[in-house]
Amino acid sequence: MRAVTSGAQLEVPAESLDVLGAYRRHLERSALAVSTRLVYLRHARGFVAWLRGHAEHVDAFVECHARDFACRDYVAARRAAGLAPASVRTLVAALGDLYRFVGLGPPVGLPRLRL
Repeated sequence: MRAVTSGAQLEVPAESLDVLGAYRRHLERSALAVSTRLVYLRHARGFVAWLRGHAEHVDAFVECHARDFACRDYVAARRAAGLAPASVRTLVAALGDLYRFVGLGPPVGLPRLRL
C-alpha cells in the first residue's frame, strides 16, 4: 500500500507514515528522558521526510538490507550537510531505536564516530 504525495514528491510508503505515528506513541510511553524522546522523534521525522525523495529506499521499513542502505545514505547525507559528530551519534542511536521498535533491529554498518 502506498500513500501518494502531491507535487514533485515521490510516493511515500503508507507503512512509513504508520510507523512514524506508532513510534511517536511508543516514545510517549518510553522511559527515556523527555529531551531524548524529542530528539529521537525529530530524527525519525527527518528520516521519513528524506525517504519521500528517495524512491530507491522504498522498502526501508520492510527489509533489513533496504533498512541498512537507507540509513547509511541518510546518515551520509546529514554528515555532508554539516551535522556535527555528536549529533551524528545521536542520529545513529535514534535510527537504532526506531528500527528496534519496528522489529527489524538496528541498522548495520553505520559509522561509529569518535568525539
